[in-house]
Amino acid sequence: MAVPFSRRAARLAGRAAVGLSDLVFVPGCLRCGKFRSRRRAGVCLACWAAARPPLISAARCLDCGGTGCGHPEPPWSWMTAALAYEEAGRDLIRLYKFSDQGGRLPLARPLAGLLAAALQATAISLDIDLVVPVPSHRARRRDRGFDAAGHLARHVCAATGLPRPLALIRRRGRRGPRAGADDGHRSDYLLRPSAGRQVAGRTVLLLDDVCTTGATLRRCAGLLAEAGALEIRVAVLAFTPRRSFASPAGME
Repeated sequence: MAVPFSRRAARLAGRAAVGLSDLVFVPGCLRCGKFRSRRRAGVCLACWAAARPPLISAARCLDCGGTGCGHPEPPWSWMTAALAYEEAGRDLIRLYKFSDQGGRLPLARPLAGLLAAALQATAISLDIDLVVPVPSHRARRRDRGFDAAGHLARHVCAATGLPRPLALIRRRGRRGPRAGADDGHRSDYLLRPSAGRQVAGRTVLLLDDVCTTGATLRRCAGLLAEAGALEIRVAVLAFTPRRSFASPAGME
C-alpha cells in the first residue's frame, strides 16, 4: 500500500528541516548529545570510534564461531560482520533504522563503509556473482521511508565493486523481526518468481543489517540453497555477541 501523500510530504519536510538546522546550527551528536564539530552523518567521530567490531569477525557457526563443531550446519559457507550489536554499535544502527524521523538515511553510507571494510578484509567478497539483501517488512519501509538492508547493500556494492544488489527475496506476514514466532503466524520470506534462474549455479552474498538469533538468515539462505545456489556467504552489519565468542578459542 502506498504511503499517503500528506504523510510522505510531512516526512520529507521534517528531514529537510533537520538538514537545514544542521547547516545553520551545530547540533549535538545524535548519539551522545555533545557539541563536536567533527561528525559523520550527525554522529561525532568519538561515537563512531566507540563502535566495536565483533570478537570474531569471520566464522561459520553462529553458536561458537567455529567450523565442524557439531552444531546444526548452517546453509552458508561463511559469514562476516562489521560491528558487535552492543553499546555504540547498537545505538548507531538504531539511529539509522528507528530515529525520530522514522530512520536516518545519511547514516547508510558510513555504516556500509564499515561493512565494506570487513568484507574486503576477508576472502568472502571474492568471486561473488550475486548480492541479495534481506528485505524489510513493507510496514517498516513505510515508516522509515527506505529499506534498511537494501540501502546498505547498494553502498557496500559501490564501495567494493561487487555486483549491484538484486531484490530476489520478498517478505510477507506480520510486522516485526520476531512477530508471531510462537503462534504459527511468523513473518516469512519467499523468492520472487524470477529468482530461480538467476540464483542457480551462482555464488550469492546474502546481506542483512543485524543478526541476532540467525533465524532470518537461515530462512533466506535456505531459500537460495533450494533454488540451486552454488554457494551462499553472509555479510551482516552487526552481530549479537555470543558468550562462547569470548576468545579466539571459539574458532578452534
